[in-house]
Amino acid sequence: MGFRLVSCANNHATDYGDDGMMAMLAHLRRAGIAHAGAGANLAEARKPAYLDTAAGRVALIAATTFYPHWQRAADQRPDALGRPGVNPLDFAISYTVDDATFAALAKASEGLGMVQARTRQRAMFFSAAEAPEDSAGALTFLGQRFVRGNGFAVATKTKQSDLDGNLRWIREARRQADFVIFSLHNHEYGPGPPL
Repeated sequence: MGFRLVSCANNHATDYGDDGMMAMLAHLRRAGIAHAGAGANLAEARKPAYLDTAAGRVALIAATTFYPHWQRAADQRPDALGRPGVNPLDFAISYTVDDATFAALAKASEGLGMVQARTRQRAMFFSAAEAPEDSAGALTFLGQRFVRGNGFAVATKTKQSDLDGNLRWIREARRQADFVIFSLHNHEYGPGPPL
């Protein structure tokens, strides 16, 4: 079919588990198809794929903002091999709402037991990021963060370590290639991360 360079960073990369993803990567290597965005650990998932063409060398860095969090590749360490997965570009969304809406969300959260559920989660060693406490100016409702403000707005913030890791490889690719492609898999609903 003529494909010579592909992105593997998407929410279906591990549909058949880690073994299926690793088998896919092995098949791509055997077929001589350069690929980026998934690997045996985070460094392998983030590194560029290179393709030499008549017009020059092309580098591809591939990431995804849309994936199940267990699909995220993990760093290799001296005491661990890392975890297979995709190159993530994670982000958080916060919603600004007016006083009346904030009060209604706070009342519903308390009345439905959501505040108590997060209190139990923190007692079971969930981090403050996973189960944040509500305050007079911010609360979590159905997994989304709401901030009290004037009017309504949506804000996204990229996870800094993911942004830094991807930018590092983009800079490396610029030194090694004539053309650099950054492929970002992001589903069309909801705001994506700012770059």
